[in-house]
Amino acid sequence: MTSEPLIDFFWRHFRKFIRGGVTLTVAVAAIHRYFPEFYPHLLSLTFKESLVGSMFLIIVERVLAVEELGRREMSVQRSFWCHPTRKEAYAQVCQMLRARGTDVKRIDLLQFSGDTAVSILEEAAKTCPRAEIRLLLFKPESAEKFDEPAFHSNRIKHTLGALKVLQESFPKMNVRVWSYKTEPGIAGIAVDNWLVSIGWYHVFPKKESPSGLSLRGHLAPAITAVHGAAEPLLGLVREQFEAVLKAADLVDL
Repeated sequence: MTSEPLIDFFWRHFRKFIRGGVTLTVAVAAIHRYFPEFYPHLLSLTFKESLVGSMFLIIVERVLAVEELGRREMSVQRSFWCHPTRKEAYAQVCQMLRARGTDVKRIDLLQFSGDTAVSILEEAAKTCPRAEIRLLLFKPESAEKFDEPAFHSNRIKHTLGALKVLQESFPKMNVRVWSYKTEPGIAGIAVDNWLVSIGWYHVFPKKESPSGLSLRGHLAPAITAVHGAAEPLLGLVREQFEAVLKAADLVDL
């Protein structure tokens, strides 16, 4: 028998013992309340003492129940997360890359500006030195049609600048970048065959932009999944990545 079943056995039976104590103290309080002349000091407890004791044991039992629930939730390995923003999703991805380390072989990133994914590039450079990194970014000149002039192109240039600094700090960093002009749809990250994170870009009307359109994605919800839960989304991200890559141009870093 392993330690985990022993712990479960202890918690289950200890809570039963507490519940039994609750039942006993409530019964004593009821006897004192309705039959005071027959049992004035049952178990050397007064009515108020029995009532207080039962309430105390009920609180203890509830606290133990909450602790047991939290312990069981922590023991279950999660494989699927829904994040309110892509920034939070990428923080989760960074943690997983850090844990997997040198075992990571390939990281594919399909991004628009890539600005939100800079943290992943930094983590990969530090902890995944053997990984082949492929990054797809939107063409800066094509990005001018969204939002104010130079808004997205500056973000793209910032990503490329951060990447150059990383290459100087980590000369062995194996990364290639392509630029594409296919209409943006999903923001996806695929790591080998076990991790995926996916979100969507939203295009909506904006009178101030050259084409009357605005694009946002970093504050949109995202999904992260690993292992078996990642398989359906991995196929989607990889298929989209390869389709965009075919029409993309290699960037000289």
